[in-house]
Amino acid sequence: MVQHEETITQIPGAGTPSAIEVQELSWAKTALVRRHLLSPGQRIVLGCLAIGMDIKATATALDRSERTVKAHTSEIMNRLGVDSRLKAGIIGYHLLMRGELALPEMPMPKGPSTVAERAAVGS
Repeated sequence: MVQHEETITQIPGAGTPSAIEVQELSWAKTALVRRHLLSPGQRIVLGCLAIGMDIKATATALDRSERTVKAHTSEIMNRLGVDSRLKAGIIGYHLLMRGELALPEMPMPKGPSTVAERAAVGS
């Protein structure tokens, strides 16, 4: 457990955090300890929060209703002990960077994929 606390409070290039910064991150420490309480479906939704997807985009990508995604998001926040989607997304991003969370497989967007192809379409 101590390893997780050290990781979250030591941001690369930021130096040693002050006592105030560590205190402000106490919610993050608590959430990291509680991350194992999430179901597999909730972990997938958390991955979407981590990359900044909104409810509608998450529902579309996961082929779920917006109501289901909202319910998962609410339960994620409850289980992690955070009071906002932003904080849940920050925890998700941290877990994603540590390799503890995977993003859902999403279809590639249709249309030109390279700069040259986009330029050709625009001309």
